[in-house]
Amino acid sequence: MRVLSRVVAWSLVVPVLAQSPQDYVDRAVAAFEAGRGTDALAAFDDLAKLIPAIKPELWQRGIVLYDLGRFKECASQFAEFRTLVNDDVENTAWHYFCTGKAEGPLAARLALFRTGPDPRVMRAEVYAMLTGQLTPDQVIERAGTVPIALFYAHLYVGLYLEANGDAKGALAHLTSAADERYREYGGFMNITARVHRETLSKAAGR
Repeated sequence: MRVLSRVVAWSLVVPVLAQSPQDYVDRAVAAFEAGRGTDALAAFDDLAKLIPAIKPELWQRGIVLYDLGRFKECASQFAEFRTLVNDDVENTAWHYFCTGKAEGPLAARLALFRTGPDPRVMRAEVYAMLTGQLTPDQVIERAGTVPIALFYAHLYVGLYLEANGDAKGALAHLTSAADERYREYGGFMNITARVHRETLSKAAGR
């Protein structure tokens, strides 16, 4: 997901606070990584209450909502982010996943955002999967042997399979994305892979 610089910029335009907007984001990310999704959401919500205009750009909040199973709310968060950026394939994908879990795969396909070219690694392939032009297996094949490409391929194939009802396949790909060798890639998205792998494992009783 594209990281907007506006969170940092807000620190320059709001009154002096005990914590900066970035402090709230850092606290939320740390809580999410530690498996405390409710605390992470509370930190994001505290920031949104403090600066209501910042809420659309808190895409990490949408991922936390997804992991907590609050799918309609997470779809709304990614719809809000789209008002700021309309060519982010990851945002489109997450809106698809949230809608798929909330309303089913057909509703997700019908609500799919039309998204302009996103030149980042594997984004074109992920979008092609969402539109039905590539299968999940073909996305993995397109990643080849490039580690960062494999990370994003496994992450988004796993989430796509979950949204389409294949929990077993989703867990297999999320487990691959959460592998230690990919820790240096993806930043918050790597945290997401590891946290959501644990969420799916618990749901599967493993």
